[in-house]
Amino acid sequence: GKKNWEGVKAHTGGKVTVKVGATGYTLDAEGKQAEVELLLPFRGLSAVRVGGKVKGVTVEEITVKAGGSEKKGKGTVTLEEQDGKFQVTGVAVE
Repeated sequence: GKKNWEGVKAHTGGKVTVKVGATGYTLDAEGKQAEVELLLPFRGLSAVRVGGKVKGVTVEEITVKAGGSEKKGKGTVTLEEQDGKFQVTGVAVE
């Protein structure tokens, strides 16, 4: 919401695709452009683990603003660990 691009870039490593249903939108921290906005609050966060390693977070309720409208539903945030730090690589909203 505040367009803190350096903060977003630190947690994404650049571009993230946000899928809302079948439609994909881009959040480009390096280019300081976003076709989508994640809105607070999130509810019901749970870690997704594969082989004991965190690979993402499921969200019981997440809201995004994209394509001129808001969409609220269940979501998944995909993470990748790089140098001991987690980076968001994708977001999907049902």
